[in-house]
Parts: sequence; structure tokens; C-alpha cells
Amino acid sequence: MLSILVAASIQVGMPNLRPAQDTLGFQALLNFPVTDTTALFERPLGAALVVQVHRELDVNRTPGGWYVAVVRRRGGPEQPNLLYHSRSWHGPYPTDLFAWIHAEQYYPDERLLPVYEYPYELRLRCKACTTVGSGAGAQFTGGTVEIAWRRLRRPVRRGA
Repeated sequence: MLSILVAASIQVGMPNLRPAQDTLGFQALLNFPVTDTTALFERPLGAALVVQVHRELDVNRTPGGWYVAVVRRRGGPEQPNLLYHSRSWHGPYPTDLFAWIHAEQYYPDERLLPVYEYPYELRLRCKACTTVGSGAGAQFTGGTVEIAWRRLRRPVRRGA
């Protein structure tokens, strides 16, 4: 039935119903302006997980960027982020997409993040992102956040 719908959509000019997939096997999950004012984006990742993208505000309530997490769907409010390789980490983490990190080029604009204990990997991109200011005063002025996922052959273990 799906193949009939896909064939029909091509014939009548309707958009393709299948998720976009690139040559590396990543499928689009989220795509939004880095300056978006939405407080939280959530998207399912398989049957057991949820990708969460939280808008971060500084002490003056100024948007500073985004924090990306993958958590279990059926967990409590204080769940561990399955993108963290260690709970003892101090300082910025690759899941942080903050204006000051971008301005200082602390991490590249494209990062691959394994989902520990599950057979998934996320790709986090800050496409054509621009900032003004520096340090704690840095702010995004433009660009797009893209998050995509792909399935791996086996789960990634912490410490592996």
C-alpha cells in the first residue's frame, strides 16, 4: 500500500511520504532556526526513546542556545541523558549548542553523538549559524539547527 502511495505522490506532484535520508543513512528528525523561541522540542527515536531539545536561557533570561538529550520514554523526571559517555564530565559537552561555544569554535558545527546502550547515533548540525558577542554575552543571530539519526549495527557501550 505504501509503495502505491509513494508512486501516486510522484505522479501527481505530492511530497514524498518517506523520511528524508542522506547518503550516510541519517534520517531527518528536527530542523528549526537557531533563534527559535520554542522552549522544548521532542521527537520519538524508536519505541523506547525520546530526543529532547531544550532552549537554554542565561541568568538574564536571554536565549543562549540549545541542550540536546536522549532519554527513555518511560523514565522519571531525572533521567540520565543517554548521549553522555560519563556522568562525571565537567564543562561544555558536545550536546550543548550554545552561542558562546559556537563563537569560540569549541566544538565543530557538525557532531556525531552515539546514543549509549542503544543502536542509534545522532548528527547535530548548526548550519550557517552566526553569533554576536562573546563569552556569556554571545547570542545566536541566524542559522539552522538540524538533528538527524541513523541506526547502528549494535549498541554503543560506555567506555568503549
